[in-house]
Amino acid sequence: MRKKIIIGNWKMNKNRKETINYLMTLNHMLNKNHLLSDNVDVCLAPSTLCLIATNTYINRGGLFAKNSLRSLIIAAQDCDSEIAGSETGSISFMQLHDEGINACIVGHFETRRNHHLTDEQINKKVISLTNNNMLAILCVGDTLEQKTENLSKQYVLEQIEKGLKGVIIDNLDKLVIAYEPIYAIGASNPVEVLDIEDMIKTIRNKLAELYNQNAANSIRIIYGGSINSANYIEYAKSDEIDGLLIGKSSLDVTSFYDISYGVSQALATKYPTLGNKYYTLKQKEIEAISKPIPEPKKEKQEVESIIKNDIDAIEQTKESAIDAEENK
Repeated sequence: MRKKIIIGNWKMNKNRKETINYLMTLNHMLNKNHLLSDNVDVCLAPSTLCLIATNTYINRGGLFAKNSLRSLIIAAQDCDSEIAGSETGSISFMQLHDEGINACIVGHFETRRNHHLTDEQINKKVISLTNNNMLAILCVGDTLEQKTENLSKQYVLEQIEKGLKGVIIDNLDKLVIAYEPIYAIGASNPVEVLDIEDMIKTIRNKLAELYNQNAANSIRIIYGGSINSANYIEYAKSDEIDGLLIGKSSLDVTSFYDISYGVSQALATKYPTLGNKYYTLKQKEIEAISKPIPEPKKEKQEVESIIKNDIDAIEQTKESAIDAEENK
């Protein structure tokens, strides 16, 4: 069974302080409820300026008693395929790697459109990432016009074939494919589960042609497009859909937590033999998997207090480092 993955794409949102507050709250929720298990990978893709702060915060330790974020995957939203060079405004995949960022979204529709990227350019990024032990999250999608003209599969498979040209079979464990219909991004409703499953099966058949069936079966193919805490559960229950790429709903920490928790719970319910070292599933939790977790006023005050204390500790650490530098 492929391990599901939930990816939160923040796009061009949140500054450093908002990012740290989000992570502190998420850490507190995990510490208090122990609700995420080892059956789901959870990934956040902050904006470029907040990548280092995010990675530093979840790995630094010491400023809070218990860190439940260490298993969180941190991804960039794009990168350049070259190690270095005269590419003003670009960030190399190797620069990300050197800073401890080991995953990257490539080929998202908005990036393709805004930067006029070709499938060949995206392919170079996938190769650079996977050759250097970094997770490449390759986005593919179709337009409403292509769907209307019954050209969706043809167009998506072309992106798959061109995007994976030269990617060796040994590197496929460093690949996630995200199917995002362009007409579903930011829409009021996501695409029907059956339609998503049909496209994913088509993609997997193409992967079997390009590699072999075992390799195709090992690659995670996820869905993105207008997913939120009210509609995610049917997608989470599907054996064909290996996870979710979430945009707007990932900006709210409670929403992102609810979705990640719900996917984990749904899997633990459906496949109890997978085991779960973090919590014991209770029947009342099973019945509530699609409901938001209430946040009593007392708990909210606790979270706010912890956030304030952690921010104070961060500022003290920063001041101490500056003083030490000045005294050299």
